[in-house]
Amino acid sequence: MFSLESLKSVLSVSASKGKSPMQTRLKVEKLEDRLVPATNQEYVSSAVLALANRPFNASTDQQFVTALDTGAQSITQVALNIENSGDGLNFQITQLYQRLLLRTPTAAEIAPFVTSLQGGALLQDVQATIMSSSEYFQFSGGTNDLFLQAVFADQLGRSVDPTGQAFFGGELNNAALGTEQARRQLVATQVIQSPEGALKETLVVFNHYLLRQADLQGLTFFGSQLINSPLFGGRVTDERNIIASLVGSQEFFDASSPT
Repeated sequence: MFSLESLKSVLSVSASKGKSPMQTRLKVEKLEDRLVPATNQEYVSSAVLALANRPFNASTDQQFVTALDTGAQSITQVALNIENSGDGLNFQITQLYQRLLLRTPTAAEIAPFVTSLQGGALLQDVQATIMSSSEYFQFSGGTNDLFLQAVFADQLGRSVDPTGQAFFGGELNNAALGTEQARRQLVATQVIQSPEGALKETLVVFNHYLLRQADLQGLTFFGSQLINSPLFGGRVTDERNIIASLVGSQEFFDASSPT
């Protein structure tokens, strides 16, 4: 279903000359001491742009700069606060609509998801709900088989394998598991929180926020937090926390300097 073969390229850290990407990167990083360090103002401006898709606004964002200046909050805490602001939540939901439905949501569509996230729902829950919608189902082709193909393509970047087809196809056709939409949401959630789905999502956020491939340590550490498995206590971390950890990293902070 989630073949380790499909993850070989994800977990490979061997370079052509036998050196890992991290070893190669460390050679470059020796020169970074010559760069002008980023300021707290520059970091907040970069974080607001990355997490809320807007420029720095002194009336709402100076509080984050002050929190860093005074040591009241860490950069990770500031990143999470920006992410969980109204603008931050709106942007995250909008990104999911654009990625899955290829359109921008209306304010009326965004509002209930904002309420859900503020009430404790995971960002992954929002994604699964959008995937379970009639719009996504029809957009995918209007059959259970085509829906499953779309879920695998959007979350795993590949076609459905025979084992996955049999298992998830069985769930989609099992009326005892609830309504058609409930079954679609169940399947979408299982794929998103699978080991392969978690690792793929970790790759996506590393590329998006740090503009580089995930190193093996980061991939396994953050990926494991997104997996719903008894091996990890069955507790899934909100993807927002993973994003905040990356945007709240020293690496992102240092890259905020314009020089």
